Amino acid sequence: MSLTEWASRERGENNWMVRKLVGKDPTAELTPEDLKVAMKIIQTKFVIGLLDRYQESIHRFNMFLGVDETSPRSQQC
Repeated sequence: MSLTEWASRERGENNWMVRKLVGKDPTAELTPEDLKVAMKIIQTKFVIGLLDRYQESIHRFNMFLGVDETSPRSQQC
């Protein structure tokens, strides 16, 4: 079976992450607006870090969480 054949097969539920994010069940029809809402949720509620970019990731987490990296307490961590 080729990759194209596998990708075009019916495998049950589709777009499961969009459904979870917008709260729709597996039988409900998804709309372009659902995709926009899911993308906005990911953009505003998630922050990703990479282990091979540890310091950069910690800085990103701190910015996202509003941590003042210049405070003496933060610098002790």
